[in-house]
This record gives sequence, structure tokens and C-alpha cells, in this order.
Amino acid sequence: MNKILKISIVLGILLVSFSVFYFFVIFIPAQEDQKQIRECYMAAEKYDKESRRLLLQQKDYKEEDILEPEYKYNKKLKKCLCSSGYNDFIDDHLLYSMYIVDVYTHKCIYSYSKNITTNKFLMGDEDTFNRVKNVFFDEEYAGRVIKPEWRKLVKGMSNTDVEQILGKPQDIDFNNSSDVDVWLYETGGKLEFAPSFSKDGKLQRWKEPNW
Repeated sequence: MNKILKISIVLGILLVSFSVFYFFVIFIPAQEDQKQIRECYMAAEKYDKESRRLLLQQKDYKEEDILEPEYKYNKKLKKCLCSSGYNDFIDDHLLYSMYIVDVYTHKCIYSYSKNITTNKFLMGDEDTFNRVKNVFFDEEYAGRVIKPEWRKLVKGMSNTDVEQILGKPQDIDFNNSSDVDVWLYETGGKLEFAPSFSKDGKLQRWKEPNW
């Protein structure tokens, strides 16, 4: 009888322990994740609605010119994201623009604009856009490919070698007081090359994105 009682007590303790573990380790975090996702989607919908309103106030935009948005709460990066775009007609040229925005900061992570009529990019490019979207929209993908690429950088590399590793930067800042070319990447990374305005600039220092 004592043996059965002991077994019952042990099983009861294990059951209680598992219940406590499940509640604090699985249930509460899952609820918090769902809360973050709901808050993100509400904020993203509000952001998209306001963006549409402002866009429709300009020129001759119509609802059908604005693309349906995609929302994503990236738990790993703790970012609420919105991807959308629109079509525009300028001087009989059809322009197609896409962007990814951090909803909470309203910061544009990356964008590109393409002249469909001439098949030329006016800003950014589609391949980089898709790569950036994968990084930010897919939690399993985030940082898996981009991070190792940054770890290949070595001081003194030519800007050509760096471009082969990381791809073209989103922007280059020539107007600074340090006599260096500053390359800015869509994921938040930053590199400095010297001498400035040189095709053979060498990598001096860099700052990786905030993984």
C-alpha cells in the first residue's frame, strides 16, 4: 500500500511539474507571440491604410494602382513589416515600385522602382529586394545567408571584391568629412572605403547589421 502511495505521490508531483512547465515555458510565450502578431497586423493595417490615403491624394492614383500589402511579424528580429507597392504613369511610361517598411519605426528597409516601358531600374533592383524580403520575412532564413557573407570581409579588400560578396549597396555616401566612401546596405550594414571617389577604394572599416 505504501509503495502504491509513493508512486501516486511521485506521479502527482511530475504531473504538477509538467503543468507548471507547460504554463510558463510554452503556454505564456505562445500567448505573448500571438499578442505581438495581432498588434503587428493591426499596426500594419493602420499604416497601409494611411499610406493608401496619402497616395490617393496625389495626382491620379486609383485603388487598382496600389498593390495588396503583405504583413509579417518577425519574432527573431522583433520587427513588424509591411511589403507593398504601386504602379504609376509618368510621361506615358509605366513605373512599378515596391518597398518594405518597418511599421513601428516607419523606416523604409528597401525599395526599388522600375520603368516597365524601358525595362530599366530607376532605384534599387528586384533581386536585392527579393533577397531582403527573404531575410526579413522568413525567420528561418534571417541571417543564415547574409551573416556568413559579412564574416568573409577582410580589411584592405577592394570595393569590387566586397561587392561580389555582399552585392551592390543600397546607397553610397560621398558627401562626408572623412574622405571615405560610405556604403550603406538595406540590412543596416555600413562600410567605409578609402580613398574617396576611387574605383580601387580599399575597405577600411565596417559595421555589421544588427542581427
